[in-house]
Amino acid sequence: MIAVFILACHQAETFTFEKTTSSPSQSTNSPDPTQDPSSSNNESPSNNDSGVNNDSGISSSDSPHCFRGDVRIVSIDLRSDFESYLSGSPIVIVDFDDVNTSSEDPVFIEADRYAESHNVYITGTDGQYVDDEFLWTSDYNSTSGTNMYAPGPIEIDGGGYTSMVHFKDNDCAYGIGVMFIDADFPEIGPSGIEIFDSNNDLLGSTSQFSSENGEAVFRGFVALDEHNTPVKSIASSRINNGNVWPTSSCCDGVVLDDLMFALDE
Repeated sequence: MIAVFILACHQAETFTFEKTTSSPSQSTNSPDPTQDPSSSNNESPSNNDSGVNNDSGISSSDSPHCFRGDVRIVSIDLRSDFESYLSGSPIVIVDFDDVNTSSEDPVFIEADRYAESHNVYITGTDGQYVDDEFLWTSDYNSTSGTNMYAPGPIEIDGGGYTSMVHFKDNDCAYGIGVMFIDADFPEIGPSGIEIFDSNNDLLGSTSQFSSENGEAVFRGFVALDEHNTPVKSIASSRINNGNVWPTSSCCDGVVLDDLMFALDE
């Protein structure tokens, strides 16, 4: 039985499993990804479809890294609140600025590019792409450096763009969040995040939020136990960004930046 609460003070939506409301500490259980995507770290322009990995990397397993007790999930709207909830845990940030985006086209990266450096796999619907502008320089601006991210396919007016995020060695996270850039038409192309536990059960989701034109908005989740202490319950996440490839002139293209999550050191 799941109760859902809204906290006005933190704009936090709380998903509770046999529990009640939330404040800077609440909890969850997390999904279990086991299958590691491809191994190469080569970069190639966006018109190269070779090496694209369609595997989400999610499968059921009994990970020793994931909290198994009752948890509460807090949905967070502000990056500062996310950082406050997780002040006792190191927050890892993937900002994609290590990718050379001097070429004209968005650059393809492997799903395991950040497996060794950040302990995370990022798998797009049909490839993973990084660019410093995605054509529309007035709409897409990095929230931390120069580069941003979007999943393929790169068909101009194709839809259904999602990225699966899971952690190395079947690890689970205390929390996960990301910046959505130019998510200004959610009624046309909604963006959102879903999080899963190690049994692949849905822990929480958020969607239909919006940002001002060309601006960024944060969405994230933190898992807390009955003592309002962050626990490692989030095994994987599905992130949706708009409904078209970002360079399209129709619908709502959205790009991502600053994927962040908290693991043990």
